[in-house]
Amino acid sequence: MNKFTSNKYLNKLELLDYSKFRFGYLNRQIIILLITLGVDPEVFSKMQQKNFEELDKKDFTDGNIFAYLNNDNHLSPTRDLLKDCISCDVNLMNEPFVKGVYETIRVRSFINLKEKANILNKKSVRIMGVLDEYGILENDEVYIAYSPSDGQVDGDRKVVQADKVLVTKNPCLHPGDLRVLKARKDKLTEEYFSHITNCIVFSQKGNRPRTAEISGSDLDGDLYFASWDPDLIPPKVDKPFKYDQDKPKTWETEVKMDDIADFMIDFMNNDILGRIDNSHLAFAD
Repeated sequence: MNKFTSNKYLNKLELLDYSKFRFGYLNRQIIILLITLGVDPEVFSKMQQKNFEELDKKDFTDGNIFAYLNNDNHLSPTRDLLKDCISCDVNLMNEPFVKGVYETIRVRSFINLKEKANILNKKSVRIMGVLDEYGILENDEVYIAYSPSDGQVDGDRKVVQADKVLVTKNPCLHPGDLRVLKARKDKLTEEYFSHITNCIVFSQKGNRPRTAEISGSDLDGDLYFASWDPDLIPPKVDKPFKYDQDKPKTWETEVKMDDIADFMIDFMNNDILGRIDNSHLAFAD
């Protein structure tokens, strides 16, 4: 497939993101929808309390802090800084700067847990979605493979096998945005998907793409929350919402600055997702 032709930037490719490991975090939107679909609120209270206890125990003596830093991709620069300190024989327990960084991380974690309900669930991942190019998966099946070390440690690649996995994507505002699918693992999937890591593979079969049912998403780099924790599987599911997808506008003549200005004005007028999200949260509370 040749999507773009360019002589000026020949042999140059800019990457916006790539597949990497992220543990899954619950948030207010997912929690609200799961309760709506019949999950006991006590489940989230217990998970939150467990997170509080784990955060309170983290220190530099048993590597807990590094396990936590690996969970949060936003903290990867801090993780790399602490690793550099170790390689330079810096005593992490006595270095004031490092202790300040550590305390800041703890405070940030407690605030996110309290105000945003960002609850870490270790039977969940947040990974990039891709398409089953081989047509192996059925409409209700996905393939989930992840590596906590991003492939840097031999043998830590894991493939999820479960009859029920919860799959969604933020923002998720409609109960139908939460889909319950089957995570498949067998000889055939391993033969064709063994090169895939830190991705969730969606089927190409069916009348409607599964990704379109999940917040109207697509496979252009979207990240999906997937959990095989039995406590998070809702006893019922709702019909997926039918999201309108406008056809891309085309020009038969050369695009001029007025066309670009009109496009930017339309984009700003329709960029209301933040307001919808805040209104949804206000009504839910």
